[in-house]
Amino acid sequence: TVPLGEIKVESGSSHFSPTQDGKSLIVRTPEGGLQRIDAATGMATLLDDSNAAKQDSPIAVSPDGAWIAVASDFGNIRLLRANGKHYADLRARRPARARTMTWHESGYQLAIVTEDGYLRVWNLKPWFDWIRKHDLD
Repeated sequence: TVPLGEIKVESGSSHFSPTQDGKSLIVRTPEGGLQRIDAATGMATLLDDSNAAKQDSPIAVSPDGAWIAVASDFGNIRLLRANGKHYADLRARRPARARTMTWHESGYQLAIVTEDGYLRVWNLKPWFDWIRKHDLD
């Protein structure tokens, strides 16, 4: 099988999640932080180069493409808008590093599996409803 194309990302650990429109990838590396890579051109746009973004933990893009969930080394989740602006933190009850993370197709639940074998699920529907009600999106 031959790849459709190749895009050079930084060496070392990296995590990526495609956007729902298929036009770009969100890539996270400890060296470069969080970037949006245009799939057609390979051009990178820096979204977040904070220390929190430069961790070796999973990321996931919401089904509607409006949100990027970024796991921290301690199991907390940073929610960013699609443009990389930090919006909120979801706190874990106890520290444990995330191994994998995914959004439910509804876009209202976010789940992670931690290295110590636990599944954590956040129900974000009430939060998103409140944001819409107050015209904050």
